[in-house]
Amino acid sequence: MEKTFILNRKKAFTFVELMIVITILAILAAIWFANYSSNIWDTRNTTRISALNHLKSSLKSYMQDKAIYPLPWDFFSLTNSWKLVAKQWFINEQVSLSNIDTIPKDPYKDDYYVYSRFKNRTKMQLAATIEDETTPLKAYLVWDFKSISKNVLPTIILAKNANPWDNVEIHDWIWDWTNNRKLFIFNQNTHNLPYDYWTQTPISDNTDFSTLLNEAESSKNFWQNTSFETCNDILLAGEDISEWYQEEYQFRDPNTWDLTNSWCTF
Repeated sequence: MEKTFILNRKKAFTFVELMIVITILAILAAIWFANYSSNIWDTRNTTRISALNHLKSSLKSYMQDKAIYPLPWDFFSLTNSWKLVAKQWFINEQVSLSNIDTIPKDPYKDDYYVYSRFKNRTKMQLAATIEDETTPLKAYLVWDFKSISKNVLPTIILAKNANPWDNVEIHDWIWDWTNNRKLFIFNQNTHNLPYDYWTQTPISDNTDFSTLLNEAESSKNFWQNTSFETCNDILLAGEDISEWYQEEYQFRDPNTWDLTNSWCTF
């Protein structure tokens, strides 16, 4: 009787097949990581936007009750040739908001958001740094501040890393080559400049302030005056930010509602 022997041979991957499998897995991992990272950024950004809007609502309620916004914690002053424009620093538990249980922090840095209270004490601004796939960091602002001075744009977050109780000039010495210019953050169009999370220093694209002003004026994106027709109107509303010299302001034409620039001295 003839016996037949069947050899049981185990099949194995060749080197080429292993390389193909590894390559496929690496591509899938990269796709997963990109989607995962994007989802993390989106989640953190959603948290930031929600937190700032929540803080804004709480601050509004505070102002309705007290008739003014609260001061930032351990603030410094933002001045225009030594006249007060705003006080700024963090909004934390030292800022008394009775209608909010916990003051939110940035979900990445675990630090408080930047808060400014402007001169007349009835205008404020909040800021966060937003993550993005193409532009890693950009500024996000929530505010009710309306600038009527040509030299103070409404979406500037000022002097993020100034020392408490300092006076930070925003007018005479803010050209690109000075230290003060580097302290500023601008959020509009192509100049969407936030602060770095870990070093707490602003990111700059090296645009000087006069260029920003000219761009703002040419596009009229920052022309916001809807109330004031004379210098006296500005003074009575506490919106003046100049003293002893002329400052250029926006004025509304009472007939056409067009905005023009004019000078005031207080």
